[in-house]
Amino acid sequence: ASLVLLILLVILALAKFYWPWMNDVDHAVNYFFRSIQGPLFTQFFVGISFLGFRLTLLPVEIVIGLYLFSRQSTRPALMFFLGVLISTISIIALSKAWLISPRPESLSGLIRTNSFPSGHTAVAVAFYGSLAVIVYPFLSTIARHFTSILVSLLCILIGISRLYLEAHWLTDVLAGLLLGGVCLCISTLLYRRSLNPTLCRSRFLSVTLGSLLCA
Repeated sequence: ASLVLLILLVILALAKFYWPWMNDVDHAVNYFFRSIQGPLFTQFFVGISFLGFRLTLLPVEIVIGLYLFSRQSTRPALMFFLGVLISTISIIALSKAWLISPRPESLSGLIRTNSFPSGHTAVAVAFYGSLAVIVYPFLSTIARHFTSILVSLLCILIGISRLYLEAHWLTDVLAGLLLGGVCLCISTLLYRRSLNPTLCRSRFLSVTLGSLLCA
């Protein structure tokens, strides 16, 4: 799954910067969301976008991190949780530093960072997805399906909120979803392979380092 997502991410990046027709798609989607803007929608999507803001999630991440660290049995989950977030945020920072991609016109003068990929969307996938992976073993089959649907819907809504608020282009949001998915899939694979009763310090570190390698 991670390989498929990575290939799609590369194709999307090439389309973004080398295929002119993709720029037309971005502008068409931007125009659509601009045409449906209204007070109720704006209030709703501002709230949804807030759920993907890194500073909003930071206190929650600290609380979760301290809880996982406080119990010996959950420390591998802590390494996985940190690995997913650090790798995702690192790639976002590198991408925004290297890839020149202006924001939509309405925010181009207000937000100075480059547009590609959507940091809100990628962080949402990494954060909420990693939490779902950690709690999955404690859930019933029905609860797992419900959690998967809930997390997927929330991440998609956060992506849509960035389009509605004209903070990103469609390609930025899709790239954010794919980037968060790649880091989550790779880290999940390493995390699940590391889980065994005799997990030692060297294996413990390998989970963290392996997660960071996807950055």
